[in-house]
Amino acid sequence: MSMVPYGAQPQDAHHLLGAVGDISFSAHTVNVPGRSFPMAGTIWNVRDMSVTTTRIPGWAIVCAILFAIFCLLGLFFLMVKETTTTGYVEVEVRHGADYHVSQIPVQGTHTIMQVRQIVDYARSLATWAYGQQPGPA
Repeated sequence: MSMVPYGAQPQDAHHLLGAVGDISFSAHTVNVPGRSFPMAGTIWNVRDMSVTTTRIPGWAIVCAILFAIFCLLGLFFLMVKETTTTGYVEVEVRHGADYHVSQIPVQGTHTIMQVRQIVDYARSLATWAYGQQPGPA
């Protein structure tokens, strides 16, 4: 996943500005495996298919048992929580009949936030590209 800094205007229409999964995009083009289509008029969607779980880690349970025998302070180890996020994020891009979905594995909540930022950037480029199209004569 990559993204060009906010406010940077492309000098070349084919210069890649971002990528998420197997979808890459420039100011005027979206590239997916096997084909490409115009950026103007694209619709981008993000689906969070991840699961976040919270549990007490094994080491905390062992410490709670060992220290509970000697003093009641060992019960404080049961307050330790470990949060993990697994799954994937789906990114969908549509342009008329063209449609592509990419699944990005999630390694934590930071992955979800990064994917959303890149898709928001792509949406803003799609709006900008749509405004650059010539109007009806």
